Amino acid sequence: MCGCFFSAGAPTYTTQTVARSLKDLVKTEYNIDISARLVGSTLWVYMPVEDLFIKNPSPEKYAEKFKILANSGTLKNRRFSGEYHIKPVPPKDKSQDYKINKDVSEKIGILWKAIRRVVFSIEPSQREDIKFVVMAIGDIKNGFEVTEIFYVRDLKKVSYNLMSIWEFQHRVIQDSHVSPLVIGDRTGRHLSYRDLTMHEFIAKQIEYRISLKFQKPEVEQDVDIEREISRIITETLRMYEVTDVEEAVFRNLDLNRNVTLGYPEIWGRPRKK
Repeated sequence: MCGCFFSAGAPTYTTQTVARSLKDLVKTEYNIDISARLVGSTLWVYMPVEDLFIKNPSPEKYAEKFKILANSGTLKNRRFSGEYHIKPVPPKDKSQDYKINKDVSEKIGILWKAIRRVVFSIEPSQREDIKFVVMAIGDIKNGFEVTEIFYVRDLKKVSYNLMSIWEFQHRVIQDSHVSPLVIGDRTGRHLSYRDLTMHEFIAKQIEYRISLKFQKPEVEQDVDIEREISRIITETLRMYEVTDVEEAVFRNLDLNRNVTLGYPEIWGRPRKK
């Protein structure tokens, strides 16, 4: 769902006007209605649509090899804590019976471009003031909702070829769900607007990457699940340089045991005294 990118212009916006400016830009240039709100360092953007998903005439087949029964984590007080219950299951063919409506997909691409244009054109002294963007696409007819959360620095890295588009797509945290509160909501009043923290984002990033990992068809069922979870935790902490984390502990609910990663295992070096 991530849109294409283009060069940003001269500084035009401020954090005080960014939400209103984004809304006006999308309406004026593309005749698309959205709502936007800046909460602390998090920019929330909501776009109401109809028929977000449509029947796929040629459903894609894939094999389900793992069942994710639990996947959660928190990051606080210099420690990552999580719990997981992931187990191999007899391979079962499933199909993707629905796909994103092309018209909606085009609107999402426009919204991505508009967000980038505005965020990259903020007054230079304020460009670090917006850290995260939460983009919510609500199907006001059927109650579906898709959200995407991304770190603005990641957007800058991929825009200036400091990161591959493939890696950026893995860093955009996507989620979809169904809620009756979305039906008829053209302004995003059902959303719980708040300011995301870096630690909260990292915990969500780890959860998302673990889900992606065990949905891949190429992952063999004899894979060492604990090792893969440990690798995802350490790689995510390193890529975002969360150097205040000194320990990671997660509970393997399938085997009913804890796995602990100390500072040397996370960072590949002993802790400085």
